[in-house]
Amino acid sequence: MLGRHKKTLAWTAIAAGLLMACESNPPGSADNAGRQSEAAESIESARRQARDEIKQQLDALDRQIAELKQKASEAGGEAKQEWNQSVDQLQGQTQELQRELDSMADQGQDAWDRFAARARQTMDQIKSGVKDAADDLG
Repeated sequence: MLGRHKKTLAWTAIAAGLLMACESNPPGSADNAGRQSEAAESIESARRQARDEIKQQLDALDRQIAELKQKASEAGGEAKQEWNQSVDQLQGQTQELQRELDSMADQGQDAWDRFAARARQTMDQIKSGVKDAADDLG
């Protein structure tokens, strides 16, 4: 859902920017500069919303991982060690993704697009790992 919503927001913002830039106003006119500023604000707003949604999903995954960590700590012997490693790996992935998200604040659109694609893929992997671990730990 995040992917479709983010893509829709991004394409809407891009389309709005292109439409505003294609107006018949001369490039140096104040009206054109205002429209370009509005387009930039719209794109930044879409990015901010996508960033907030990714952050919310990461927070939810962190809560699920904390629950798994508690269940793993209650397991016995070799299973405990194995599950602790799996849960620690999932937690490391969410922390790395959070660090990347934090570093994206001042990056350009191309870097943001690459990050968003990686973030979707990584979150899908984490969600799958959390589900598998939850199923196994019962």
